[in-house]
Amino acid sequence: MPVPCFLGIDVGTTMVNALVADKNGRVIAVDGTEYDYTQPQPGWAEQDAHHWWECIKRVTARVIADLPEPPVALSVATQGDTMLPVDAQNEPMLPARLWMDNRATNQVQRMLEQLPAEKWRQISGSGLAAYAAAASLAWWADEHPQVFAEAAHFCLVQDYLMKRMTGRYMVDAPNASRTLIVDLQSRNWSEPLMAVAGVGTDRLATVAESGTPVGNLTPEAAAELGLPEDTLVVLGAHDQTAAAVGCGAVSPGTVMLSAGTAWVLLGAADGAHIEPQGRVQTYCHALPGSTALLTSYAGGSLLRWARNNLSQLPTAEISDYDTMTADAREAETSERDPLVFLPHFYGSTAPIRSANARGALLGLQLNHTRGDVILALMRGVATQTAAGLATMAKTGYHVAEVRMIGGGAQSPFWAQLVADACGRPIRMPDVSEAAAYGAAMLAAVGSDHLDSVHDIAGMVTIRQEIDPRRHAVTISRRLHGRYLQALDNVWEQLANYRRKYQ
Repeated sequence: MPVPCFLGIDVGTTMVNALVADKNGRVIAVDGTEYDYTQPQPGWAEQDAHHWWECIKRVTARVIADLPEPPVALSVATQGDTMLPVDAQNEPMLPARLWMDNRATNQVQRMLEQLPAEKWRQISGSGLAAYAAAASLAWWADEHPQVFAEAAHFCLVQDYLMKRMTGRYMVDAPNASRTLIVDLQSRNWSEPLMAVAGVGTDRLATVAESGTPVGNLTPEAAAELGLPEDTLVVLGAHDQTAAAVGCGAVSPGTVMLSAGTAWVLLGAADGAHIEPQGRVQTYCHALPGSTALLTSYAGGSLLRWARNNLSQLPTAEISDYDTMTADAREAETSERDPLVFLPHFYGSTAPIRSANARGALLGLQLNHTRGDVILALMRGVATQTAAGLATMAKTGYHVAEVRMIGGGAQSPFWAQLVADACGRPIRMPDVSEAAAYGAAMLAAVGSDHLDSVHDIAGMVTIRQEIDPRRHAVTISRRLHGRYLQALDNVWEQLANYRRKYQ
């Protein structure tokens, strides 16, 4: 008799991935497809919600094509903070506003006048910011008052898809918590925060823990997905918390480093862990009753920026990442003075929280090469990782282990620089598409084929452990000191310059 298998879907910002795994954690099939978002004005970022469903149908068809038996359950991990208004038929009334959209800065200021930032953080676990869905609600109320008044529901990606799949509006606690209108203690909607955002529970989804069964597929959804109608749909999670589940970072002290377009450090803490100074984001984890501590910063996007801009070759001939890494390796062994790179292309969260933060490259001389710049960039991101871990430690969180996943983890050289900068071993789990894998395992939990998400940690093997190099740790610490000095000296001067000449 075939071992039961489960479908995990990860709906990210620019890609949908699907993965099928069995109850023993063995991956059977993986596939993915890309889509895009639009930026109709500077600072805006929008997406057509129909793309999510069309891409889900496409990748689902491919991963189930050769299965001897269909998955018994499915679950979805999604990008966080993205929200859209829908009508009574669950049809989008406006494009979804993405997590990277910062148009609602004026609304945030007004909302904080109604409820101070300290109080907001005390309830929700994080300070109110323009990326949050709470700010989206206020912006729609101001700029599209008729849509705001007539919308039947305001959906996150998760509950929009749950409605399409099962006919029910349900959302997992991690994604709901990311809206910043959830009480971190009760893990449910907060009346005071909803009042400021101008919305009530009648237009928001029911909140439940990740791994909670939602219901079976509707006949229409089953036909579109090519799955049986008795396929159980289970609540997934915010993609970062799902990835933490997928790589086995489920115990307090085990920190996931997700090295993708953005790099994310995420750890789990028991209970409602609120950081009063706002040095890290705290929100509901996919682990019931646990809090996620998160800090993020630019990572892979900077290497892509370097690839696209530090060459005079036509785009089709731009050196690939292997060539860039080879250049950086050569620079590391050279006698040239190391450069200091500040990787804060869109602000900083650690070690200093500053919206004025910008990227900078310090120490250039005529003998420096492109390899020196790339090495400085990679070291800068590695140093920012060390700063993020140090910031987590300053909140009282004990970091016992770091597990690195994502595209950056495919570069042994970059992972080595991270180990050197952090002065600790970096462990590399043997898992691809960790968020989709985590979603598949949540489906196994919700369908009673696994007892809890903690069982998943035992299924994840470590393919490699990278130890810090003694001589490189000394260099990294010296550079880290120069890095911190640069932060203090450069940012305020740059901010003053921009204010003077804008």
